[in-house]
Amino acid sequence: MNQPAPAKANMAVIAIATLAALCVIGFMLYAFKKQEDRQAAITKWVDTYPVNAMVIAKHPNTRGLFNAHFMPYYDKAGQDGIERGQMELQQIFNVNYLTDYIWTVKEGAIKDYVDTQLALIDRLVKLQGNGPGLCEEYFANSALFEKVDATAGGRYFIEYMLASERLMLSAEDGVTYKITPQHHNYIPARNAASSAFWREFRALHPTLSQTQLQQAADLFDPLRSCAGYAEYLRALSKMDVGFQSLYWRSAMEKDRPRFEAMRRARGSE
Repeated sequence: MNQPAPAKANMAVIAIATLAALCVIGFMLYAFKKQEDRQAAITKWVDTYPVNAMVIAKHPNTRGLFNAHFMPYYDKAGQDGIERGQMELQQIFNVNYLTDYIWTVKEGAIKDYVDTQLALIDRLVKLQGNGPGLCEEYFANSALFEKVDATAGGRYFIEYMLASERLMLSAEDGVTYKITPQHHNYIPARNAASSAFWREFRALHPTLSQTQLQQAADLFDPLRSCAGYAEYLRALSKMDVGFQSLYWRSAMEKDRPRFEAMRRARGSE
């Protein structure tokens, strides 16, 4: 006998509902697996990429922040996105965590860092006509890194980020520089390095008066003036490597309280 029409209709509804439920379950399982893969890829990168691991070892509470940082990059481009996101994270490291390694980074890595930073900033200053613009904005907002990279062109930005990473990694062995603020000869050595810096700066700007030199020094801050900061880096780049190293370290040490207070205020501790 043929089944009554209502029975056939009920069976069809049940079949459709079952198929829909299976589709929903399948989609949920797929979404869950995708989420698992995403988290596994990000966690592995954050925990094992050398410079990330260094920072986390000193600041374990940052692991969650770093995981969150990479999520939109992974969602956009998978593993390639993670690698791109590392470039922004490196600038975040430069701003927040470089002070942790002032006295353990190596002289050659400092020179490499200064030279590549100068090349990028010179390029940006030239493109923005010596006035404030993208360069100053970038040092206040690391998320602008892709615009900086595209604007500078070539490998200016990439080389700076790679040098920044090498600088921090040069501190991995934990060996302290020969002269630190606790060393009995630190103050005279720091003063000699300062004199060497100002000799180079005066040679670059021989017509500046003492007042003008002080005014120039007030602009040795990329947040205020990348053009002024470039002149600081230019003089620094011309120094003997030993003097350059000590002057860079002592300048960073002087600014350490301010940088680390800003780090805590950002919740990056």
